[in-house]
Amino acid sequence: MNSSLTLFQGNQLNNQVKQNKLQLEENSLLVQEAKNSIVINILGSYLQTLYSKEAIPW
Repeated sequence: MNSSLTLFQGNQLNNQVKQNKLQLEENSLLVQEAKNSIVINILGSYLQTLYSKEAIPW
């Protein structure tokens, strides 16, 4: 029968947890950035449509 127990790895496990939390935060920010970009593109298209509509003589 074998067993193993990690007693000390130079704080490696704590650092891995911190790194994973930071990666999660980074990914959340990237998702928010993508959402903001979509909103900006939609608003830009809407404004362009309004300007184009004004340019058409009735």
